[in-house]
Amino acid sequence: MKKRRLTAFVFCLAFVFSSVSTAFASAYCDYQVNGGICGQTLTWVQTGGSGTMDASHTYGGFLGIGVKTCNYNYFYLYYSYKCGAGHTISSRADRHEYGHTCGK
Repeated sequence: MKKRRLTAFVFCLAFVFSSVSTAFASAYCDYQVNGGICGQTLTWVQTGGSGTMDASHTYGGFLGIGVKTCNYNYFYLYYSYKCGAGHTISSRADRHEYGHTCGK
């Protein structure tokens, strides 16, 4: 019984160390600069945003009877995963919705 616990503990410990080392490895820029790796820490940086846009969707009802409309506004914020030297590894856009007025 003790041997099983020890084996399980060793496997868990190995998993934790491999996960942590993978996380740290992916947090540094591997962009090549003059034949060497940049190696600076990566962070998400907001790089811009869109203007406010209007949208709507319908809900409820049956066979087109009693359908209601929900109006709302939304905008996007744009982010880039960059190192201190300005190398961009990836980008993303987050959509933010607000001002829902439904059923009117």
